[in-house]
Amino acid sequence: MTYDLEDIEKKIEFLLHRMKYGIDCLHEVPEYLGVNFEKQIVPRYNVIEYLNGKGAIGFEVGLKDLIKPTRLRFYNLYVKPYPECEKIYGRFSGKLEIKRNHPAGLWKLFKPQKFTQTGKDVKNMKAFMGSLV
Repeated sequence: MTYDLEDIEKKIEFLLHRMKYGIDCLHEVPEYLGVNFEKQIVPRYNVIEYLNGKGAIGFEVGLKDLIKPTRLRFYNLYVKPYPECEKIYGRFSGKLEIKRNHPAGLWKLFKPQKFTQTGKDVKNMKAFMGSLV
């Protein structure tokens, strides 16, 4: 796989000057150089920067937490709980459409049957459980 030199320089400059991470972070997260700058790095960083400024994130978000999650996981963790981040994150949030594989309430049809318990059943279960102890 080959990378465009200008693209790598742009990503490293963004990493060092805007994100304020050290170059040693690339050792831990080499994927940073391979992801799309405009579609993944910048929107995610803008969301995290906004949430940090607002005081909504109570922990340090590292480069790994910024790059490694899938689009949906990142959206669910950082964008979905804060509706104002939808515009910042942009392309993924507006097109999110949940498709259900089954009709709503279908789970109600799959409840297990209830069986009546007789005295003999209870006695057998107690004997079985007693043998395990």
